[in-house]
Amino acid sequence: MRLLVLSNSQIGRTTRKIARVTRALENLFQANVLPRMGLTKSVRMGRDSHADIYSRLSCDPFGTIQLGNHVALSRVHIKVGRKATLQVGDFCTLQDVTVMVGDNSTVTLGERVQLRGVSVQVSQAGVLDIAAGGVFVCEPNHSFSVIINKGSAVFGPRVHVSGDIFVRFGGRLKVGQYTGIGMGALLRCEEAITIGDYCLISYDVVVYDTNAHSVDWKERRHRIEVGYPVGMDEVVKPSTKPIEIGNDVWIGMRSLILKGAKIGDRVIVGMGTTVTGSVPEDSLVVSEHPRIISRK
Repeated sequence: MRLLVLSNSQIGRTTRKIARVTRALENLFQANVLPRMGLTKSVRMGRDSHADIYSRLSCDPFGTIQLGNHVALSRVHIKVGRKATLQVGDFCTLQDVTVMVGDNSTVTLGERVQLRGVSVQVSQAGVLDIAAGGVFVCEPNHSFSVIINKGSAVFGPRVHVSGDIFVRFGGRLKVGQYTGIGMGALLRCEEAITIGDYCLISYDVVVYDTNAHSVDWKERRHRIEVGYPVGMDEVVKPSTKPIEIGNDVWIGMRSLILKGAKIGDRVIVGMGTTVTGSVPEDSLVVSEHPRIISRK
């Protein structure tokens, strides 16, 4: 047996090193980072970024979480998968949210983005990009989701979103700067939806570039049986057509914008109107009287 003898100077240096490591660990525990996230080299936090006692962060060893400076996390659950990336810019706020970034997927939040009361799920190499100043905030006593399942959703600077976003089958959703999407609205993209700048999309508006389900009743019945009891889900892409909405468009409450619609700049769509075709710029469009189009 060998006896290791340390000099007083060596003991002093060792003691100081242990003290520095201890203080660093204590700071992480006080910020509730280390015990909550299983800290790995893949997680990098900027200056003054913090997570309070309710925070939950986890990251695959081959994933990456990058938190910028002065990022505030409160009562959040964040999970990042294999070869996935969550990048959060400076001065962002995430409160009462769930962010799930699946394998090979990417979520990028620009500076000063706010997420409050929203659930974000990005999977199958999906992409979510919210530019600087974006606000995704639910109304009191309401919640909404952003779900990207093999596709992309790109939001320009200073958008304001309180409605549900659903992208799948490789769909491409693009929303311009300063556009607002109201509570209860639903955007479902399975091919391409483009919305311009400074648009107002009111409460309960539905924008669908897809049939959502097969028009074959036999196939629908099969999917219902297979999906029971959770619910039906399509494995084959339904019929789709792109939707284009120009700049400065105002879409009234409970309107339906369906596949193939093309709405020009500065159009106003009246409340409860269904749009399926082209609407020229600077127009006002309202619903026609209800009519029976087929009785088979």
